[in-house]
Amino acid sequence: MTLGAEKYDYDDDHYLLVSFDLPVFWEIRRATPEVPFLCLTLDLDLLGIKDLLPHADPPVPHEVPTERGLQSGG
Repeated sequence: MTLGAEKYDYDDDHYLLVSFDLPVFWEIRRATPEVPFLCLTLDLDLLGIKDLLPHADPPVPHEVPTERGLQSGG
């Protein structure tokens, strides 16, 4: 996936989290009828999540970067 000049590679061992609509370009490199590309979209209640954060274990750090709407990891 490409966002501007930045490229993000991810596979079945990694995730991609996009927190809002972004102008991205996707390229699916590996998909067949036997092993299709799968994608999941969740619409979350942000106020409900905010209410749950104080009860998270381990606690959510207060210093969370907010300049990105996109994160990949594994």
